[in-house]
Amino acid sequence: MKSRTVDISHEHYDGFGFIFGGSGLHLSDGTSVLIEGQAGVGKTVFALQMACRYLEKLCEEDAAEYVLYYSFEQDASVLQSLIKSFNDFATQADICICPEDPQHTFVPQKLHMISRPTGDDLSTFIDNMTQRITKNPSCALVVLDSIGYFDRKEGDPRRDQLDRLCNRAREGEYAIIIVREKEPSAAAAVAEYITDNVFELQLKPINPALSYGPQVRTIEIKKSRAQKSLRGPHEFEIKEDTGVLIFPSPDSVFPRSGEKGGEPCPLLKVFEGDGEALLRKQLERFEMGQPNRDSGDRQKTIQSGLRAGECLLLYGDPGSLKTAFGFNFLRIALESADEACIFVTFKIDARALEGISTTYLDKKEYAEWQRRNIFIDARQTFWTPARVLSEIRYAVLRTRGKDRKRPLQRAVVFGLGMIDKLPAFQGQELTFLQVLISYFESQGISAIFIDWPQEARQSQLNFESIVNYFSTTIERVKPRNGDSGDLFVRVTRHQFRVANNETLRISEERIKGRRALKIEKLTD
Repeated sequence: MKSRTVDISHEHYDGFGFIFGGSGLHLSDGTSVLIEGQAGVGKTVFALQMACRYLEKLCEEDAAEYVLYYSFEQDASVLQSLIKSFNDFATQADICICPEDPQHTFVPQKLHMISRPTGDDLSTFIDNMTQRITKNPSCALVVLDSIGYFDRKEGDPRRDQLDRLCNRAREGEYAIIIVREKEPSAAAAVAEYITDNVFELQLKPINPALSYGPQVRTIEIKKSRAQKSLRGPHEFEIKEDTGVLIFPSPDSVFPRSGEKGGEPCPLLKVFEGDGEALLRKQLERFEMGQPNRDSGDRQKTIQSGLRAGECLLLYGDPGSLKTAFGFNFLRIALESADEACIFVTFKIDARALEGISTTYLDKKEYAEWQRRNIFIDARQTFWTPARVLSEIRYAVLRTRGKDRKRPLQRAVVFGLGMIDKLPAFQGQELTFLQVLISYFESQGISAIFIDWPQEARQSQLNFESIVNYFSTTIERVKPRNGDSGDLFVRVTRHQFRVANNETLRISEERIKGRRALKIEKLTD
């Protein structure tokens, strides 16, 4: 029995593979898939992209097989143009529009499309389709878009006919994808009980607490036999020149509070890299700011820093150098040969960050910073926690490709106190924060989370719970020795619930006309 894995993920947006155990959907001989959802949600694009990727697999294997696509309601030429508008879904799909002539021969390694086949009942169609496949026995995948055509003529198809359709796929040793229209409030159809896999696509409000406003597309895996999967719902987007991009739900990594079991989903390991390399990185230390300099020359490096994968919470009053502190943590990436860094913001925009960088960097350093720093503006109106997490994961995977020429090891998340003000985040703030910290830890990325305002102590989010998520926190303390010109902070490391404190003095100085931070560790 042949088995192929289909993954419609695009480049480093690996959401589809992730929700199916990290590799994709396994389609063996006789496997049946039902894709259902309301009109206009993207069922046809989804099915077309899966068909093109499956064809790509056949070409990679140089298999003498073909893919057969039946379109009951749209002309094949329209679907062909749709595929081209998505740039062949990043494949080299060879499409052939076929006549309904039963004597027509299907050529291997092509996607054969037949539009508006004759026959008013499902039984007659199954007979005609079986006859054509028997004449061309190298069929690997059949797509029926949409079986709702028979629903409108016959009502919900009888169980015996759907059983017969799936049995023919098993006997003919080909996989089958069935597309069907379904309203969100409709009861489960017979096809949901017959097929091996059921995906339901829906349009849902961007804020679950509201029944109105902007909507997002979601996919829910209602059934998946013989394969691990994350049910969802997961958000997805249909993007021009790309196709379907899936953004896994944060709840797919950590269960909701109060759910039985309480254990993190084992598929969290998808986030992890090489275990041995990750263990070695735990021994590395990162500087948290600008090294000490005397007479413009470096003398020594501050020993106080962050371990690889350690996440730090930095909070305090306005004007307490929080932004400068985080920026100087990132700028040290410029001292490595070609290290990248990422700045995720919930507060300031790209122009504000540019102003900060021009203040602290000279012209040459600024050009290098623009090349290496990845900027993600998470304030975008329709971006949900799932979308922000996917964009961050995409940035990390992109910098850690096969060549690994520019690893991403430092991150700053700015304006953390604003997440509960974003409409798409309401009710998911803590889950988002927990998942993001776990992801940074698993990837060995040292991160500083900045600007949780003191008012958060009175907000709907529990500030003490937030603090406990982090291995290290920094807060401003009163100046020592009467020197009010410097900023003094207390660093608390939470290791095995034991707090180890150290105090740092942070001051600004000018080196060759540029602003810089000076950090000194003070002994009690």
